[in-house]
Amino acid sequence: MIASASGAHAVFLAAQHDPSLKGAFTISHRQKLFHNGELVDTTMLAQFLVYLTGKYGIRPKLSELEAGFKASAAQNPRSVIRKKKRTGHVSPRLLHQVDSFIRLTRGDITTQRAAKKIMPDEYKENPRSVEMRIAQAFRTLGYKKTRCMVNCMRRYRWRPDPDAPKTGLSQTEKDEFENPTTTSDDYSNVKTQPQ
Repeated sequence: MIASASGAHAVFLAAQHDPSLKGAFTISHRQKLFHNGELVDTTMLAQFLVYLTGKYGIRPKLSELEAGFKASAAQNPRSVIRKKKRTGHVSPRLLHQVDSFIRLTRGDITTQRAAKKIMPDEYKENPRSVEMRIAQAFRTLGYKKTRCMVNCMRRYRWRPDPDAPKTGLSQTEKDEFENPTTTSDDYSNVKTQPQ
C-alpha cells in the first residue's frame, strides 16, 4: 500500500502505518514539525528519506516528505494558542467608580488619568496593574481603546463602542450605590479588592 503510493501521499501513509513512525510526529501552532519532541531539521528529514527509500522504495522530494509528515502530525497540545482573556470579574465598586469618572470627566479618557483619580495610592505602588483593572472596567462598561492624534502624536483614548453590549452595573447595583444601605457615604478610603 505504501510502496504503491507516491510523493507526499506515500509519506503520509508511512507516517500513519509504519510502527516506528506512527504517532511520533506533532506540529506546533507555528507549523514547526517535531519528531518525539525534537524539532525536525533538514538532516533529520534526510534520515527519514533514506529510511523510507530503503524500506518502501519511495523517493519523495524533501518538500513532499515534510508535507506528508505535517499532514499526519497531531497538534501539539502544549502549543495551542490561548486567546487573550477579555472578560473577567470587575468588582461592582470599581465599575461604579469608573462609570462616575467617565460621566464627570471632560476631555480625553485614559486609563492613566482614571487610575490616578480613582486609586491614587495603589497607582503609586503598581501603575500597570491598576491600569489593567481600569481598562477591564472600561471594556465591561462598553468602551473600546482607539488610537487618535493628540498634539501631533498618536495616543490611545477610550471611546464608547457602538458594537459592544453594555454589561456594566445592573439597576440594583446602581441603586445600591446611589442609596447605600451602609451608614457612611464616604467611599474614598475604601480600596477595591485585587482580582
